[in-house]
Amino acid sequence: AMVQLIARHACWHGYIGCAEALQLDAGLRLDDAHLAHARDARALDEALSSGRLDVADGWLARHRQDLVPAAVQRLEFELLRLRFVALLRTPDAREHALAVQLAQDTMPRFYGAYTREAQQLMGSLLWAGRLDASPYADLGSAGHVQSVARLFIQASAKLRQLPTASHLEAAVGAGACSMPSFRKAAGLLAAGGRDLRDMSDLHVSLDVPPQLTFHSVFSCPVSRENATDANPPVLLRCGHAILRSSMEAIPRRAGRIKCPTCPVETAPEEALDLRI
Repeated sequence: AMVQLIARHACWHGYIGCAEALQLDAGLRLDDAHLAHARDARALDEALSSGRLDVADGWLARHRQDLVPAAVQRLEFELLRLRFVALLRTPDAREHALAVQLAQDTMPRFYGAYTREAQQLMGSLLWAGRLDASPYADLGSAGHVQSVARLFIQASAKLRQLPTASHLEAAVGAGACSMPSFRKAAGLLAAGGRDLRDMSDLHVSLDVPPQLTFHSVFSCPVSRENATDANPPVLLRCGHAILRSSMEAIPRRAGRIKCPTCPVETAPEEALDLRI
């Protein structure tokens, strides 16, 4: 399972050679979706890193019908921003004039969704030819280009119904964020003569960033509806879970309800809200 996790991580980032080697050595079989994504991820990352925006343009043209409109608009704007900034970074005044023309021709349709970003680009015109020494230097940084490449890679993953982040990367990132809390807990346990490794349960508050926070979807076995904040799942005394709306719809006898899955009866006030 770990080798497969590593192979899928390699696919997600476009390391197709590594993924194929792991597949061969470990006798794995990566599905076509992962391999196709790996090829796209590698091509997009290499092209954007080297400034070949036409490759990303072509990819977006081929797949725009399969992406949601908001995602298409975001990717188009990011490519426009990269083109604009590339023109401003040169010392050639003719390139700066092309940047102004590019903004006039294409920027207006993005004002509604990306007003602040568009204003930032207009402000960067004052630093044409000196962008790397300006407050807008980050627009042309390798880090910004990599963030755009990641957006395209995430779009490729969504197309193939793959996770928008590597599971291995998410697990390692969450573990790294959680380590200080676990070290503190281990120290407190050690002071009391106990070992963290002997604990079957450990209740620790973890400070995990939003991008590494995931919530499963609960589907009620009675109504087949998904849980919401207004209609959360509840845990009955027998251990079965249903939506609160399903529990409230069950007829009561002497103030108690019968579990729809088993014969055990529960008082509604005994049910516990589940946080998933």
